[in-house]
Amino acid sequence: MESRLKRVPRSDTETSETARNSLPFRRGTSQKGGHQISGGQWQRLGVARARHRDARILVVDEPTSALDAETEQRVFDQIRSRAAAGQTIILITHRLHSVRHADEIYVLDRGRVAEHGTFEDLLRPDDDGPGLFRRMYLVQSEQYRLDGEQTAE
Repeated sequence: MESRLKRVPRSDTETSETARNSLPFRRGTSQKGGHQISGGQWQRLGVARARHRDARILVVDEPTSALDAETEQRVFDQIRSRAAAGQTIILITHRLHSVRHADEIYVLDRGRVAEHGTFEDLLRPDDDGPGLFRRMYLVQSEQYRLDGEQTAE
């Protein structure tokens, strides 16, 4: 079966418009025969487009929700690399482990900032604050605990 997708060159001079226009269809559209790219493929395309832009600020909203663990790690390595090179990154995520290297974290609750600080600040037990980040981080990290392993608490 012949692929309907065109190969997109990985040249640094390629624009996001070129990448987008190389697709045989647009997101949310259907192709005859049911050919569509997956959510993970759309996310990889978005990351590739961001890599070729020269913007001072990059906003990424749940960039890895449809990616496997190894690809997720590579995406976050790229995001950290862009931040280290001086680009401002605004990362919107529910995967709290992914903000470990952030300079500042804002935790929203019902559309309002409930707490903010560094990763270390927000993980510190605090009787004065809501502890929302810490509580949610511990819930998520519990999912990765092996049977018989002690919790961090």
